[in-house]
Amino acid sequence: MRIRKEITVDYAHRLSQHNGQCSNIHGHTGRIVVELSGRTDPRTGMVMDFGDMKRFLDPIRDRLDHAIVLNDCFDQDIIHFMQAKGFKVMALWDEPTAENLARWVYNTMEADDLPVSEVTFYETENNYAIYRGEGDEPKETD
Repeated sequence: MRIRKEITVDYAHRLSQHNGQCSNIHGHTGRIVVELSGRTDPRTGMVMDFGDMKRFLDPIRDRLDHAIVLNDCFDQDIIHFMQAKGFKVMALWDEPTAENLARWVYNTMEADDLPVSEVTFYETENNYAIYRGEGDEPKETD
């Protein structure tokens, strides 16, 4: 059985290694869909209560919502400046693309021992990345 829960986050980012407009700081309203899979509990009839699932997703929303997400390797000067000015900053180990943000959400949920099977990260309504825990990808949680 598979269940899904969705959250929305408003965030800004820039792609420091991209040659194009996205190398400038800009914002998105992202939509994150997390899928869990497992057996339904015969007593409750659920894989997991959606309220419990929300409890695990709240810290992810808190980290991303109204934050600027930057590359921890290439944006150290911007990160320090923004933090010194009191801005909410999330430093990601790599470029803050939809692909890497989907991977980060997946790995964060997996680190909480949840039976996560898929994360879809919508950067826009029509542009999204799907991550299913492919083994050849780096596994970072922060």
